[in-house]
Amino acid sequence: MCIRDRYQRRVRDSHSGSHTEHDMSFSIKVTHDNDTRKISCTPETVLDQVADRFERTPTNFQLLLHDEPVDAAKIALIAASKPGETVKYTLVDTLVDTHDFHFSDSGDSGNEARPDKAEAKAAKQAAKQAAKAIKQASKQAAKQAAKAAKQSAKQAKTEAQQQAWVNIAQRQDDYKNTSSDDEFGDISGDRLCELTDEEIDPKILKQQLMTAKQAANQARKEAKLAEKQAKLAAKEAAAAERAEAKAAAKAEKQAAKARAKDEFAAKNKKNPNKLIPGKLVNWEASDSIAGDLIMLPCGRVCFHAVAHPGNLRIAKQQVQRKGGTGEAAQFVAHPMAEKPSVFRLSSQANSGLFLGVLTTDGAKSPDNFALGGEFAVVDGESPAGLWSFCPHDTGGQMLELEAPAPPLTPHQVYTKLQWLVGWISSNTGLQIRMENPPTDECELVTMLNALFNLLPHPMQRVAMKKAGLREFEMPAQPEQEDPHEWDLMVQDLQDMGFDSLEENRKAVQAADGDLKAAIKQLMHAGRQ
Repeated sequence: MCIRDRYQRRVRDSHSGSHTEHDMSFSIKVTHDNDTRKISCTPETVLDQVADRFERTPTNFQLLLHDEPVDAAKIALIAASKPGETVKYTLVDTLVDTHDFHFSDSGDSGNEARPDKAEAKAAKQAAKQAAKAIKQASKQAAKQAAKAAKQSAKQAKTEAQQQAWVNIAQRQDDYKNTSSDDEFGDISGDRLCELTDEEIDPKILKQQLMTAKQAANQARKEAKLAEKQAKLAAKEAAAAERAEAKAAAKAEKQAAKARAKDEFAAKNKKNPNKLIPGKLVNWEASDSIAGDLIMLPCGRVCFHAVAHPGNLRIAKQQVQRKGGTGEAAQFVAHPMAEKPSVFRLSSQANSGLFLGVLTTDGAKSPDNFALGGEFAVVDGESPAGLWSFCPHDTGGQMLELEAPAPPLTPHQVYTKLQWLVGWISSNTGLQIRMENPPTDECELVTMLNALFNLLPHPMQRVAMKKAGLREFEMPAQPEQEDPHEWDLMVQDLQDMGFDSLEENRKAVQAADGDLKAAIKQLMHAGRQ
């Protein structure tokens, strides 16, 4: 029976169950670019195993034996003919694997790979080449270190042997110079020089050879240690290089992200405040100060003097100079009806306080007024609170400010909320609506104040801005004339002897229902 017949019979037996897959397995060695790997496989899986170990597909490589291509069947025949022997094959690349390419349906870009797949494959290939180069460099360094260590050991052994022979020659000279005829009998100097190796002291020679052997062993150990250290250093260098490259890539990515974020923020940044440079002029003191008038979207204004670190603000009944744009630094302009360019500035946080100026009479002022004036808090009728603002680019023409719009009344706020609820219902389909406002003013104010206090603080600001919702003051209650309790008091006064009902009623009304005060008033009137 030939080898092919035996192989076919073993295949049939394996399919019929007489042989197991373990009986058909064999081992081969495959070499590619100085990388040799031992692979255990079966005749059916030999190409798949080789492809898995070398990260390829079974269609893009070829196995060679003595420069002759072989297939799976021939490899199985060779394994069957040489049981127990591991045959060495060579792997060569033949075709480009088409599994990594995607073809378009139109056919215009037939052999073009997707950009992301191609880039990923290129990056992976570059990483493999870098790892391979590092590995080859490490191997080369290790080989050179081992070679140098072996040469050093060999040199040490040679030197030890030469030193041993030098020591032997020296001993022969010592024998020649120090020996006498009585000690050595008839042995002459020429005979001592002709001594053979067997006639020299064997203990000394053995010790010298042992020392040379130990030196050689020590050199070999040092060579192995140097090789190990070289491998470890190469591994650490590769790890450090990978970590550095990863950190650099991460830092570059974060920097690019930060730059893009800053560019987006700078591009979309909007400043709703309008800044008008000029000077603020006080009519009473005929004094002025240079600065910027800041017009806020809500209609209120802020003022920043050039000599101050921040905006003016009124807090704790005094003018401060380190404010921002909060309510304490916001002022409401009240222009005069006959002359809109002249106005008063009342504090938004303290409605009864107005910004004014006082003369310092030559004393040092913290402000930078032209005539030495100083900002101060004044009342709403003081002439020191009359101001005008002259922008730089108007040629001396004063800026005219508009009076702030009056706040919405409770009925107007309720109507606006009612419209807003109707708009939400029509656009979302929610079955919600608001009834008409109550006729009682106190009831309406109570409802709106309860709604305002129910909202969180951020939503309160939105409701105040969009609908004018705020906390309203309760309207004054009408005076109640002649309550029922007062009628009883008037009757009690009549029973006490005060016969005039009209005078009793006036006394009770004047005493606001206080019976004792009414009695005192009536007695005082009776005495008069």
